[in-house]
Amino acid sequence: MGALAEASGSRIQVPSCQDAPYIATGADKSMAGYGESTGYYLCLWPYQDGVSLDIFTSFSIQSGGIANIGTDLARSVVGDSSQFIQRSIDAVLENVRATGASVEKVSELKA
Repeated sequence: MGALAEASGSRIQVPSCQDAPYIATGADKSMAGYGESTGYYLCLWPYQDGVSLDIFTSFSIQSGGIANIGTDLARSVVGDSSQFIQRSIDAVLENVRATGASVEKVSELKA
């Protein structure tokens, strides 16, 4: 997937969940018509006292050029779809809590 994206001129970083017994991936392409795409990667690691859920996201956006003038202008007013990434992560955590499990956010890294 990364090689395919690189060939088209973009570079997507995909996290390594080596040895994780449970891995889930997903993509939100609802804004693809506007040059935006969000990827979600979840790695579940079991431990003796529970599990660790690592959530990674990637966001790509096309901008600039004559073809994107209208889209870029709209983004300058309303923003882009990256503003919904945290809401999606929170929804995952709420769904985990709905199972009766306790959830503790340990850290957050932003690029």
